[in-house]
Amino acid sequence: MLSESTERIDRCEKLLAYQTLPSVQEYMLVAQDVRHVEIYRRANNWQAEYTDSGEIRLDCLDASVTLDAIYTDLELA
Repeated sequence: MLSESTERIDRCEKLLAYQTLPSVQEYMLVAQDVRHVEIYRRANNWQAEYTDSGEIRLDCLDASVTLDAIYTDLELA
């Protein structure tokens, strides 16, 4: 999950590094203080997709996950 101390690294340096690895097809960033998920997909030219509700399809796992499941047991501001 994204924290203030690592957000810049996760959003920039790690994303760029993962893009160079052919096996990485998707990269997901999960906010820790609000319901907000970003997913970057190789198939979408690494363009960000944002969501704060519903479900996220993870093609690399052939599965979906709901934001409710991601944020279970977390108290958000």
